[in-house]
Amino acid sequence: RRAAGAAGAPGLTGGLSGSLRGSGTLDDPSLEVEGELASAAWGGKPLALPGTAAKVRLSLAGDDLDAEVDAPGAARLTAAGRDGALSVGLQVRSLAAYAPLLGLSPESAPDGTANLEAKLLKDAAGSFAEARGRITAFDASLGPHQISLPAPASFEWAAGRLRWRDVRLAARRAAGDARTLPEGEAVLGGSLETGGAGTLAATATGTVEAALLSPFLGGASLEGRMSVAATASGT
Repeated sequence: RRAAGAAGAPGLTGGLSGSLRGSGTLDDPSLEVEGELASAAWGGKPLALPGTAAKVRLSLAGDDLDAEVDAPGAARLTAAGRDGALSVGLQVRSLAAYAPLLGLSPESAPDGTANLEAKLLKDAAGSFAEARGRITAFDASLGPHQISLPAPASFEWAAGRLRWRDVRLAARRAAGDARTLPEGEAVLGGSLETGGAGTLAATATGTVEAALLSPFLGGASLEGRMSVAATASGT
């Protein structure tokens, strides 16, 4: 049958239309959902390209879950639940599409792609209490600069805090004729509280070209090699 309504997750808005089929009991449910989410947004920030609806698919059989949300040209999210664990995959096809969500202006936002995978684990009470994952690929461009991950970057979430360490970011600059020149590398680490005040602690060390900062300097330009040893904290 056809159903229509607003998406029900806190902060998520949009018009959901599609088909729903269900059977079983609350302890052993069977559910199939397939449809489209139009004007999808989180906190008023779009989650899909303008004029494009996200496709939604969900299959639930007892504790086994298989779900997918696909925003064409923007991102694809998958989730598979088995034996008390939830495996999540995220393929970002356009970083620029999520500049408003990240609080970035179109001028300073990079464009590119990213892939992420993670596994969430439940505690004895049946709630998701920890997660481990990694960013398997990241390729972004900001003007003539190209930023990427030389190797997958691992992260973990436990006790309400997201942590990452030894994350390597490498930069290269387009030099014409499809050539690029190295601009340095930085190693990142830190943590972010995912509840409460949302406190942040982060570090960055490395050597990069100062020109990488030019897009954030309101028209000013910098040249030369620069050593980075930075820390940041706050909320």
